[in-house]
Amino acid sequence: MHHRNYNIGESNYAKKNIQPWDIIRNWKLDFFEGNIIKYIVRVKPNTRTEDLKKACHYIQEIIENTISVPNRTFNEATYSASDIINEYNLHEKQEAEIIHYLRDALKSNDLIEYKIYLRFALADLRGMIK
Repeated sequence: MHHRNYNIGESNYAKKNIQPWDIIRNWKLDFFEGNIIKYIVRVKPNTRTEDLKKACHYIQEIIENTISVPNRTFNEATYSASDIINEYNLHEKQEAEIIHYLRDALKSNDLIEYKIYLRFALADLRGMIK
């Protein structure tokens, strides 16, 4: 059985056409950015609040400790923000905005702008935590 067709643990990523590692690879995300995506798209209602808190934690780490914007050419050709929103049914306004803010941060070559978009995402995430 191919590794993309099964899961270890309770996640259901294998049921999705776009898995978090596809987004991480295509968008050229680092460890922290990749974990933010992973926790936002995780579909586990019983741990949703905890996953959102983990995403906040990673965003805070980036904001506080990043001193330069990663040198990358952001490529949204294979997976757009809209593709991810649709694949993971992230149609609550805040969820969709978070994905767009992350995409906009990743496209930025300016550290201040990068962190501003991350702060917008962080504010929306905090608003979703109950």
